[in-house]
Amino acid sequence: MRETGKACNCGKTTVSDVLERAEKAGITWPIELNDKQLMSQLYPPSETKESVSEPDMEYIFCEMKRKNVTLMLLWEEYKKDNPNGIMYTQFCDRYRSFKKSNQIYMHKEHKAGEEVEIDCLPRDTVN
Repeated sequence: MRETGKACNCGKTTVSDVLERAEKAGITWPIELNDKQLMSQLYPPSETKESVSEPDMEYIFCEMKRKNVTLMLLWEEYKKDNPNGIMYTQFCDRYRSFKKSNQIYMHKEHKAGEEVEIDCLPRDTVN
């Protein structure tokens, strides 16, 4: 394996891995496959992972308005229902992105000097 590795300019573990894959795929010498066919048999496409259930950000946003509710508590609740779900860091990142993309604000168009808006209480109501 060392000599083969030196000849191919790779390590002996790589040679061992390729021989193991060839045995598993049933490939024997002489090979009557082209390079593309050989590679597809040695390295078949990996199985796709099951898709992960996304957290319901609307629900999380509403729950965060309640007292003593934290993202950690909501993530733990999410993980209990979805054991293969996203981890805490991604959960927080997605929550921040959701909040940022759903900011509610009121934009008023006005010409400078035409109107004045004051945000305070009238004098007689202040103690």
